[in-house]
Parts: sequence; C-alpha cells; structure tokens
Amino acid sequence: MVEDRITEGIIGAAIAVHSALGPEFLESVYQKALLVELSERGFRAEEQKAIRVFYNGNIVGDFVVDIDANGIPLELKATKEHHEMHEVQLVSYLKATNSEVGLPLNFGMPSHLVKRKYLKFKPSKNPVNPVNPVNPVKISPAFSLLELLVAMAVLSLLVVMMMGLVDSAAKLWRDSENRVDAYREARAALGIIARDLQNAVSTTNTNYFLMNSQGAFSKAPLGSEADTTRAGAAFFLSALPANAQEDGANKSDVCEVGYFMAYGKSAAVTNTPLNTMNIYRHFRSSDQTFTNLTNATTFSSSTITGPSSELLARNIRQFRITPLTITNNSFVPFVASTNSPLPDLIEVSITAVNQEASKRFTSSSDWTSSTPPFALTNTQQTFTTRIRINRP
Repeated sequence: MVEDRITEGIIGAAIAVHSALGPEFLESVYQKALLVELSERGFRAEEQKAIRVFYNGNIVGDFVVDIDANGIPLELKATKEHHEMHEVQLVSYLKATNSEVGLPLNFGMPSHLVKRKYLKFKPSKNPVNPVNPVNPVKISPAFSLLELLVAMAVLSLLVVMMMGLVDSAAKLWRDSENRVDAYREARAALGIIARDLQNAVSTTNTNYFLMNSQGAFSKAPLGSEADTTRAGAAFFLSALPANAQEDGANKSDVCEVGYFMAYGKSAAVTNTPLNTMNIYRHFRSSDQTFTNLTNATTFSSSTITGPSSELLARNIRQFRITPLTITNNSFVPFVASTNSPLPDLIEVSITAVNQEASKRFTSSSDWTSSTPPFALTNTQQTFTTRIRINRP
C-alpha cells in the first residue's frame, strides 16, 4: 500500500512535467524537470544512481538508473513509440536492487505513457489504464441484456420477413407449376393424337372411321360431351408397332383407337371429390382388334366400358377435331365415302385451364359453357395442330 501511494505521487509528478513541456524535448530535459518536480513534492530523488550486480561476492555488472525516487527506480524515455525493451531494462534494475516496483516513463508520446512494473506479479483490484493510470478503465460486459433483447427482436423480424419471401416465392412457383402442368398435358395429348392419326388405316368401310358423328359419340361412355361446337369424338383404325401396344400383341399392327371428352375424376383415386372435364384415349391392341374385325364389319361394341380408356389430359374446356379435305387449294369439311375414306388433314384444338381455375368449376356445364361463371383471363390457353393423313 505504501509503494502504491509513492508510485501514484511519482506518476502525478511525471504527468505534470509532460503537461507543461509536451513531447518534443530530449530525455535529459525531462529528467531534470522531473527531479525538480519530485523535490518540490517532497521526494528523495537522485539522478544517474549507480547499481551493481554481485555474484558470489564479486561485481559482475554495473547499471545506472535514470532517477531513484524514494527507492523506486524510474526509467525515462523520450521516444514516439513504446517498446517492450524499455520494460525489460527496468525489470533488470528491480532484480539488481531487489525493489518490488518500478516505473517506465515515456515523455516522447503525445499521451504520457506510464505503467507500473513489479518484480513479482501483483494483481490489482482496480484495472488501470496503461496510457493514463490516473483514470481507471471501466470494464463492461460485451453485451447488455437490453442489447441482447434488441438483437433477438431484430433477428426475429428478419426471420419473419424471410419466411414471408419464401412463402411468396413458393406460391408463385406453385401457380406457375399448376399452369404448366395443365398446359403440358394438353400439349402431350396433341402429340399422341397426331401419332395415331398419322398412322390411320385407309379402308373403304366408313364404319371404321367415325369422327364427330352420331356413331362416334354413341361409342363414348355415358356422360361424355357431345356438343360438337366444343367437343369432338373420333374412333378409327391405326397401324401401330408392337412396342406401342404395351401388351405383346403380334397378330398385326392394326389397333382400334378413339378419343373423346368426358366429365370425370381427375385422378386414379375414385373417392377424390374433384371432377374435371378430361380427354380420354380408347385403345384396343392389334390382337383384340383383329378378333373383332374378323367377326364384324364395325367396331365391337356401341359403348366403351372397362379399362380400355385412359385419362390423357385434365382441365379441358374445349376439344375440337375437324377433318378437312383440300379442294381447289382451299379447305372444306370432310365427308367420308368409299372413294375417300380418310380426310386430307385433321385439325385438333385443345383449350386447357390451369389447376387453380379448375377448382372453381362445380359441374360439367361450367366446363362446356361459352360463358363460364367467372372470368378466365390469363387462366386458359388453346393449343392447335394440323395432322397430314397418310392417304394411299
């Protein structure tokens, strides 16, 4: 405690000298001025005091301390930077004199640097600023409770905003996918229909090519759409290879194919509550078709039942099949005859709506009505193709 009071007095004298002279003088000037200040404050101050180091009774080293004030060695410097060697030199003085504490004083820095050096480590109850030991430094925690609460609130707000952005992006993606799914099925259906029609078999028996006729609509299941302004139906013979028949048929390549639009389930699950207007593909393999053709002059049954029809495209508002004949460089409606059993080309048009819009249709009449109960702006799209028939 006595040493701490003495060092505090010396530090006060050094600060007074530095405040009066500033950092621009030589070390010797600060040494003389500090001697004067210490004397005026009642210290026993001696400059350039010699110190000897003994080993086994022999002198092995000589040192000179800049100032000895009441037995406390002071090492003075007037440099613009503080170096660890200044402190190392002072520690050697402490060991030589067996003093407990010493002070390195640097007057050359803009802010006077002073730091107590002890011979043995001595923890302090009050942390002291090494630049200005007269003013204690308050050590506060890294974050206060209020700062942590504010940070957590900001983080929570950012998370909520991020979740909102993710939800909006997901909704936009779902809407886009719903639209793309419905349209993708319509485009895929056009491709399959085109393949079957391009391979249509020419025959003089008009009963084997039924299109938008009473015979075609009568073959479609009950509940199918028979309004020729918005729906078409076609049943014909098509030459398809065995790998397109999926049942290993080998009697021939002639298959019975048909297309129609009907109101029904939108998925294979029969208990689903959602019905939509769909396009179905009727198909009988060459083996079944060969058996039917050898026993009759028309298709085997008046109404299609069982698993011979598959759902081809959902959410359809219009499915039109228009057979055409080219006459004098113009298109005219096709009329089947024994001389012209097949048209020159067939135009197929499909109008599909997206999944979200489809949920608003509650009956088959909603799907086929020219004025639906709500606007369909940007929710439906029409796809059209023309298929050239391979006539003999």
